[in-house]
Amino acid sequence: MPDFLKPYARFITLVREAVVRGRVRRGLPWSTLARRLSSPTVSWLSEKTLRRWLVRARALAGEWSQYLAERVLRFWPDTDLDALTPRREGPDATLHFLLDVGDWYRRQMGRRPEEHGGVFAALNRLGEGTASL
Repeated sequence: MPDFLKPYARFITLVREAVVRGRVRRGLPWSTLARRLSSPTVSWLSEKTLRRWLVRARALAGEWSQYLAERVLRFWPDTDLDALTPRREGPDATLHFLLDVGDWYRRQMGRRPEEHGGVFAALNRLGEGTASL
């Protein structure tokens, strides 16, 4: 299965990541996210669906952060992971860490974060046995 799809999911991984980034990074209201991510070719996204996606991302963020940190340190052992991401508190601290380190990782692989299919898709491609984001 392509990395931009999640098994049995109706929306591509990049859309789910856009919800997480929009809500966690920019604090956008659910209604704004639903409006921005819906289109004539995509039916209206309900706020309930968006909330469910964020809950799932929060639930998987710890496992994925650990996997990504181990991978980064395997290939770049001198990397200071704490220097890659500002110190954050609260329920989304792990998601921030995952996105920050994920964007850094993608840049190391020769891609700018805005030019790729997203951190979640990249991790889904790499993950061995970890639940899809």
